[in-house]
Amino acid sequence: MPEFSGATAKLNLVEPKVFADYVLEQQTATNRLLSSGILTTDPIIQAQLLKGGTYVTIPTLQSLSGEAQTWNDTSDITVGNVDSYSAIAPQMYQAKAFGYTDFGQLSTGAPVAEQIAGQFASFWNIQDNKLLIAVLKNAFLNADLQAVKAYGMGTPAPLAAGDFIAALSRMGDVSSPQLTKIVLNSAAVGAMRDQNLINTIQPSNGGTPISYYNGIEIVEDDALPVAADGTTDAFIIANGAVAYGLANPENSYEVKRDSLGNGGQTAVINRRTLAMQIAGTSFTDVTKVAGLGYSAINASATSMYDLVGDPRNIGVVDYRFTIDKKFVVAGINTPKA
Repeated sequence: MPEFSGATAKLNLVEPKVFADYVLEQQTATNRLLSSGILTTDPIIQAQLLKGGTYVTIPTLQSLSGEAQTWNDTSDITVGNVDSYSAIAPQMYQAKAFGYTDFGQLSTGAPVAEQIAGQFASFWNIQDNKLLIAVLKNAFLNADLQAVKAYGMGTPAPLAAGDFIAALSRMGDVSSPQLTKIVLNSAAVGAMRDQNLINTIQPSNGGTPISYYNGIEIVEDDALPVAADGTTDAFIIANGAVAYGLANPENSYEVKRDSLGNGGQTAVINRRTLAMQIAGTSFTDVTKVAGLGYSAINASATSMYDLVGDPRNIGVVDYRFTIDKKFVVAGINTPKA
């Protein structure tokens, strides 16, 4: 006999580890940032997440450099070295629980248990979106990164195609990484449409239309702030520019039953660990990584990241500009809570 019947049976008949893997699989499958290529699962990060600790180390080899040597039979060939560096990414530990009372579920007829089970992946995807924007914003508080990978930071000017091209020039002559996505608040997308700057392509298979600005695919996300005066940012990003890892720790999924509290109640708990890092940057102070999360990164007035390696290989550009305030709608495209 199952311990529960009706709506709660689904939760209690699912073996916890299997369900945890399902949430992870669903999260990966439905994460727009992963599917768009902005976030790339990094096997080096992934391999360290369940080994314990507060940060992961990402070793990176530099490109080969130097001048070719003249070859003859009178001098030895000089052996060059390959430079490398290590970047630090804070490891974040996250948990969330959703609960419901027996009376509430029965009296309303709402399928709360199924909703919790089915929407956990979507909840985590929203957290990833918010964290990505927070990491990007915080990294670009670094003056050195602004100097080489940002445009319009001091005195933002109205949105202009010429300024956008100037921002793209921050990549130099580096062909890889190639900028392929532009993350924008929907208010900025509206301003671009108003100027007839967006091309929309309908996939041949009848899928969702894809919008492009200057040949770069648009990803709309209102987690990217737009100020009341219309100031906002466009993050122009190459595939794989942000390394990402996600893992389920032991007991990552759990159902907690309280038969007496509030007339009987159930909580569904999900735990996970992850790391997210702009390739070419490193967390500044490893003594501050313990307990670090979205709120601390988002609220910090100073950058927590330094540049490492060749800055030309950083595949993110920040273009700051202004749009007409008529496109800013309080509570709609203003920052998400």
